[in-house]
Amino acid sequence: MLLTPGSAFPCTSCGASLVFRTEECLALSCMTCQTIARRVEVQGTGSAKAPQPKEVLSIIQVGTTGYNQGSKFEVIGRLQYFFTEGYRNHWFILYENGTTAWLGDWAGSYSIFQQGVYSGKALISGYTVGGKVEISQVTLLVEVKDLIQEIFWEGEVPNHGLQEIGQAAVELYMTDGQMGLLHAVSSGKPMAYYGRYYALPQLQLQNVRAHHEWL
Repeated sequence: MLLTPGSAFPCTSCGASLVFRTEECLALSCMTCQTIARRVEVQGTGSAKAPQPKEVLSIIQVGTTGYNQGSKFEVIGRLQYFFTEGYRNHWFILYENGTTAWLGDWAGSYSIFQQGVYSGKALISGYTVGGKVEISQVTLLVEVKDLIQEIFWEGEVPNHGLQEIGQAAVELYMTDGQMGLLHAVSSGKPMAYYGRYYALPQLQLQNVRAHHEWL
């Protein structure tokens, strides 16, 4: 059975009320017990648990709300990528009009980005720091190259973000605040994202974790 977004159902493990918020996500993890719920039943999966994020050193959490250029959004999930050096939090956000995007949170920087159009190299490992990459007709510069070592997640996130372990990742930037990301996949073109960095006050975040050193 395919679960319809907006319809509540019980967690098979703890009974907590769960609900899918988007059409694009096929799985979510229960925020109470981390059991994975799927929109489509998958034979042999049982009551699998989602690999939970390693840290909570962020003021953002599932349920945080904010604004991007006047449009209100809510955080409904997180992907946490660990690389050879460092990590990134990608918070999956849902706008009131039903569209989605990502709220990036790493190294003291915040960004909002969406999937972009990329027509460059299939093997992104060939890029060098300082090299140029075009995403959505915007030329960006390579800032960081690394490998995805581990992925942790919570809440509701798109499936493709759970399948990138061992793949290359590239961070891109422009001096005017535009940014981008490339994540390699096992075959075909990399996943490309394009967006912009924001100062924390611009996002008007509410329902955040109360860490006094950041507030």
